[in-house]
Amino acid sequence: FLILGLSVFALSPLPAYCEMASGPSMGEATMYKVKGDFYLRKGESGLAIREYQKALALSPNTNAYFNLAIAYYSDKKIEKATAALQKVVEMDPDDVEAHYNLASLMIYLGNTGNAKEHLEKAKRCLFRDSSFAERIEKGLTFFKDFKDSDPTDQEIMLLLFKASLSTLQTA
Repeated sequence: FLILGLSVFALSPLPAYCEMASGPSMGEATMYKVKGDFYLRKGESGLAIREYQKALALSPNTNAYFNLAIAYYSDKKIEKATAALQKVVEMDPDDVEAHYNLASLMIYLGNTGNAKEHLEKAKRCLFRDSSFAERIEKGLTFFKDFKDSDPTDQEIMLLLFKASLSTLQTA
């Protein structure tokens, strides 16, 4: 089964960035994103969500949307996490991690058709990041087994998959 493998981009210590925040090299949007990263690392997903939303209102970017998805996932807001990851793939259609994680969340939501589509897109994008090759192959094998199973087994497979997502894993 797939295990959601979300990773947090550019998590750096907040104090170092706060010192830089007053200088002209760091914009307000970046400061909010860094604060969101700080809160996410501390496990304060609600505060992280608030900071990422501020950053995205000023400067939409894939890193902030990706981390917003992680914060939503941590807060058990799966639909919002999915929407944030969809923004990532709209902005960067070749983002392997975003497609892979979208597939995982869509399976969790029971949307197996779109999940398979995102796994296939992730496979096509592997030229950028081959570290996901094994996970993507396992996911595609899951769909083959899922398709070939009777409806009762499919229900059990989805329940087992949901149980495997109980812990957020970061790279």
